[in-house]
Amino acid sequence: MPLAPALARRARRGPDLRLILVLPGAHDDVAFAGSRDPDARFGERLKLRYLEWLKAAFGPHRLLIGLPVQPHLRESGARDTRKRAPLICVYSKVSTFDRSRVIVSSANLDGRRLRWGSEAGLHPTPGEQISGLRRRLMGCWLPEDAGASYLDHEGAFDNWRELVAFNSASPPHVRRGFVVGCEPDAAREIDDPVPGMPEEMV
Repeated sequence: MPLAPALARRARRGPDLRLILVLPGAHDDVAFAGSRDPDARFGERLKLRYLEWLKAAFGPHRLLIGLPVQPHLRESGARDTRKRAPLICVYSKVSTFDRSRVIVSSANLDGRRLRWGSEAGLHPTPGEQISGLRRRLMGCWLPEDAGASYLDHEGAFDNWRELVAFNSASPPHVRRGFVVGCEPDAAREIDDPVPGMPEEMV
C-alpha cells in the first residue's frame, strides 16, 4: 500500500521521472491454480487500484508496465497466458532506483511480507555493485543482442517502450526478449472488494 502513493507523489514532484515496472501477469494462485478465493479477488482489486494511481501520476509517456512471457505459442483463455504465450512466474524481489540505490530482499512487495513476515534484505552501496545488479536485472528480460542503450539511464525507457510495443504486436516466435504490454482487463474479470479485510492480507 505505501509504495504506489509514494511513487505517485514522486512522479508529480519530478516531471522528468520515468518508471519501468516488470510485473507478473497474475498472482501464482490466480494464474496457475485458477483461484477465485476472496483474498485472490481482493488482491486483483488492489493491484488495479495501485496501477491506476501510477498511471494517473506518471501519464502515458512516463510509465511502462511490462509482463514477462515465454517465447512460444500457447492458445489459452486462462490467466496463465498473455498475448498467446505462457506467463513467466516472477519471483525475484529486487528494485533498482536510478544509479544510486538497489534493494535485494527475501520479501515480496506486499503488505503481508513487509509488515507481518520475517524477511531479510540487502542494500548494497558501492557503485559497481549497483550498476552490476541493474544490468543483470534489466538484462534478463532483454534480447541477447540488446545494446547498452537498453540499460542506459537516459535512453533505456524509450528503447524498452519500443521493444514492448513490438513484442505486443508480434507472434511469440518473432518477439525479442520476454516482455509484452500489460493488459489489466483480465484482472477486472475477478477483482472484488472484500469489506473488512486488511490490505496486508494479500
